[in-house]
Amino acid sequence: MVENFSLGDNEFTLSRLGELAEEREKEKILFSKEELSSIAKELEETNQQNNVLIKEALDYVDIVFSLLVGETGEDEGYTSLKSGKKKNAHSRSGILIDGTV
Repeated sequence: MVENFSLGDNEFTLSRLGELAEEREKEKILFSKEELSSIAKELEETNQQNNVLIKEALDYVDIVFSLLVGETGEDEGYTSLKSGKKKNAHSRSGILIDGTV
């Protein structure tokens, strides 16, 4: 069809096709263009939302993993419920998956 109208690759769009189409097909083509644009916008919004969810999930995994290996921030500390002793931020005791501390 591109060859029939002497259009370049970048010139062959649904808008341009609608302009070149016969009247009975023009309405269908333009409706399809609007539907595709709407779907593309929804997909973009969904993609952005998924990016936020993925980042939050990765942050959560990072926090849980840090807790499992016993890492805390430098200014953080906690009191052990078993011993009642204050653990400092540099304490490395904890569970390490497939490794040793």
